[in-house]
Amino acid sequence: MDDPNTIQKKADLKLSMEKFLHSYESAFRNLDASKVISHYLNSPQFQMINDGKILNYHELENQVRSLFTNMTSFEGGFIDAKITVINDRLVSANAKFREVLTFFGGEKFDVKGEVTWMAKLIDGQLKFVYGHEFHKQASID
Repeated sequence: MDDPNTIQKKADLKLSMEKFLHSYESAFRNLDASKVISHYLNSPQFQMINDGKILNYHELENQVRSLFTNMTSFEGGFIDAKITVINDRLVSANAKFREVLTFFGGEKFDVKGEVTWMAKLIDGQLKFVYGHEFHKQASID
């Protein structure tokens, strides 16, 4: 059985992850590429599997910057995120998401999918260290 101190640490980490996910979504809605990227751990250990393609930190950074260069709005976000505290420094989140991306020229994409993120508490801050994302995409304009 966990002691009360451990239980409180896990509750605090879960709340921190909820806030971290909201911050991540907010950065997307504000089309703030630098803020989005700041959620990722800039390390050789970082890995994102995006629709079956393995991306390192720099590849994902370039993908985000390129996407935001052409986008005029981002709506939506996570749906029903399930957060699991693994230990006092590691937490995961699994969620479905729905987004509407609008690009210059008016083209819109309705994007649905699922994502799993692993975040690690480093120097008092959460950072995504691993992600796995799957998209279903359909143009709506």
